[in-house]
Amino acid sequence: MVKDTKISFYPHEIINEGDKFYYYNAVTSSLYEMDEVTIKILNNDIDDIIDSAYEDNMNFMKQNFIVRTEENEVTLDEIYNKVAVSSLIFNPNQLILMVSQECNLRCSYCYGGDGEYNLRGKMKYEVAKKAVDYFVSHSKKDKLNICFFGGEPLLNFDLIKKIVAYTKELENELNREFTFSMTTNGTVINKEIERFIIEHDFSVTISIDGDSTAHNSNRFYGNKKGCYDDVIKNTAGLREMDKLSARATLTSNNTNVFNILDHLIDLGFNKVTWSPAMNMMTKKDMGELIDSQKKVISKVGELINAGNVEEAKKYSQIIKLFKKIHKDGIRLKACGTGTNMIAVGIEGDIYPCHRFVGISPIKIGNIFNDTPCSNPQFYKSIDVREMEECHNCISRNICLGGCPQVTYEANHNKNIPKETLCDYNRETLNQIIRTYINIDKEVLKKCWGNK
Repeated sequence: MVKDTKISFYPHEIINEGDKFYYYNAVTSSLYEMDEVTIKILNNDIDDIIDSAYEDNMNFMKQNFIVRTEENEVTLDEIYNKVAVSSLIFNPNQLILMVSQECNLRCSYCYGGDGEYNLRGKMKYEVAKKAVDYFVSHSKKDKLNICFFGGEPLLNFDLIKKIVAYTKELENELNREFTFSMTTNGTVINKEIERFIIEHDFSVTISIDGDSTAHNSNRFYGNKKGCYDDVIKNTAGLREMDKLSARATLTSNNTNVFNILDHLIDLGFNKVTWSPAMNMMTKKDMGELIDSQKKVISKVGELINAGNVEEAKKYSQIIKLFKKIHKDGIRLKACGTGTNMIAVGIEGDIYPCHRFVGISPIKIGNIFNDTPCSNPQFYKSIDVREMEECHNCISRNICLGGCPQVTYEANHNKNIPKETLCDYNRETLNQIIRTYINIDKEVLKKCWGNK
């Protein structure tokens, strides 16, 4: 093999951890420990590499999409197109019912306009039942999840009870299994609701942003009174039974995610996730958040190395990022929006996910028009290949441009990721890789149930 002094490489990152160097491939999320020959090739310092070593390394680098070649470009296009076709197949396993486009809170960062999503009201049974029928008829899955969402979904608890009863009829009729989930602010949970959640094995996420000071600064009633004490009181029984997870929204009032997560786990939440409210975060805020999140990632690594699987699993967001590095592959979009999941508004319009409800241009169908959902322009726009800023980004195969609705809200364009969020994702990925290098992989695999 003739040595080539003009080698072109796919986007990558060289990471020095300890006394070793690692190569992270941004196209496939593959991670390799580098030997001296590889380092020299990447630095175009190839004169003194013996021919056989050069040939072996170049063959490996070509086969693993490290080196750009005409053959690799063709192969990648074929793989991407195959992934694109499969990712557009409408086969949802989750139906998000917006049972209440009303809310009893006035959270400062609400993307849904006080939970109304441009149309105030509660869903009627006829609409919810038709939505379930549409979902069942267009899904080939045997296990189906219905997520009750809002606004505050428990403001329409009677409808939730009726729909759960209806799905029990369908389970017997269709020999399919339904599971149930809900995201709620926790302020109206009572003993009846608690018993119902337990009886039907609901997966429930409580929106809670940290301690009372952090939470009440952004989540309050119409009279500006914070709701932290009500949430803690109403969820006590379910937390004691290990039935609740927590989701924190981060703003300039609560950038110390390390302390926030410790607080929520100490309260008894069995899983925690978090996300910055980008419309309320300055560059300084994001810097503080990044520093704090790096501490969280290191802590999860320590838990894994200590064999503390159950505690590590509570930080599910970090475990998912480790999994994306461990199980490399080529990806095109950030989530199953519009294909694996659909959201139905109170009048029966179908949207790719709950965050887009009420945004007419993003609508992908209606439950009263019994055809598979479709919005080709939308699906094309969330393909990472359409996002020019992502082409050479180290995080492109992990964040894939981020949440489409967050990007849309920031720029009214789903193809232009928000710069501060990009910085956050890149810094997070760098820490994830460094931690992944040093953790016990066998213990890690137990965190997502693999043998």
